[in-house]
Amino acid sequence: MGTPGTGKTMLAKAMHSLIGGTWVDANQLIADLRVGGKISVARDVAGKCYSECRGGCSTIQYKARPTGNCKYCPAIVKNPLQELSNARLLFLDDLGTNKPSEWATETLYNLLDSRVLPVIATSNYSLEELPERLGHDRIVSRLCGLAYVQTVSGEDWRLK
Repeated sequence: MGTPGTGKTMLAKAMHSLIGGTWVDANQLIADLRVGGKISVARDVAGKCYSECRGGCSTIQYKARPTGNCKYCPAIVKNPLQELSNARLLFLDDLGTNKPSEWATETLYNLLDSRVLPVIATSNYSLEELPERLGHDRIVSRLCGLAYVQTVSGEDWRLK
């Protein structure tokens, strides 16, 4: 946690490249899961996508797995959050920057509540500010149970 430009994401990316895991931009996850988002749209066309393509997904070609099946097709992944819940190490970048809504709050809570493995999250907000940004203090409580909280301080390196 810390102010913008202190190197939180850079540090997390370095850790991710060294030890692996699953990298998720929290904002992008919420956007993709929303109605009209990439995952939602893929679910709507999944029957067509999966049955017509089988060897390659023409609907969301850039997200195709090496097997040729779209990684968002519910025929392949019934619950997109399940893959994240089971990741051996989950990196959540920019937690709290999305506009809180009941749906986003519930989605993040369900993801963190279903995890028992560690999480590395970055946020521009403090533990005191996060409950307001995320919509509920129970998300922060779950996150603190899965992660060690470290504050990163300093000047914004991008403004130097």
